[in-house]
Amino acid sequence: MIDDRAHELVRKLLVGRVFSVVRNCNGWDFQFDDLWLSTHEISFPEEKQLLELLGKHMPDMLKAVDKEYVAQGALVCRRLRIPVSDVEILEDASLKITFKDGLEMICLTGTPYVDWHWSISSDQEGPFGEGCIVTSIADGHAEILGEIKENP
Repeated sequence: MIDDRAHELVRKLLVGRVFSVVRNCNGWDFQFDDLWLSTHEISFPEEKQLLELLGKHMPDMLKAVDKEYVAQGALVCRRLRIPVSDVEILEDASLKITFKDGLEMICLTGTPYVDWHWSISSDQEGPFGEGCIVTSIADGHAEILGEIKENP
């Protein structure tokens, strides 16, 4: 079940912001000013096309351990410092982020063998840290776990 307040909260947290720091280590972390969006898996509408282009024109680029990270890394960098224009929690609780230039990024649910899918927090600790504000712990579920801490 998706908490109706979560839709409004993710918009309040991310719309108008840009991410300026990205980390990848068995998942993705995006720093939006004082907030962190952490997710195990991301997807992009143009990802398959980019993988095909790389495979055809630069096949050595896909000799990585995690070849999907090659295309995803490029697509993440394409969205770096572009303001978020909309955020939507989809029916399966995936988080769809639309950027001001119309590009999209989806933080997926359905990742096997994990105990959470995505979270927005103030402490970089994901859904189990004290700074977690909103998260998707299971497919089809998004819930508010904390409060926004206003800067004094």
